[in-house]
Amino acid sequence: MFGQGGGAYLIGMQKPGTVLKMDPFGELLVQKKSIQGVYRGSTNFKLDIPLHAGLYLQGRFNLDDLVSRIIPLEQINEGYDDLRQGEVARSVIVF
Repeated sequence: MFGQGGGAYLIGMQKPGTVLKMDPFGELLVQKKSIQGVYRGSTNFKLDIPLHAGLYLQGRFNLDDLVSRIIPLEQINEGYDDLRQGEVARSVIVF
């Protein structure tokens, strides 16, 4: 038997009608585990953006490595094309 506590986050897209089979008594109640669905990041912008910005400014949250390219607003269409073709993961648009 695994230890008590812990949780799982369901992310991404599942096929409609997908069923998750589990024993809610044994797995959730007795073992004190949880399951949480996440939709579009489940962000609370009023709290999370200032928190993340502060951590970034303190050097405690590395966002720079998540940016593939910085582009001007005039290149937004090219930026979307690059994203669709898998050439970049994330572009930051400056204007």
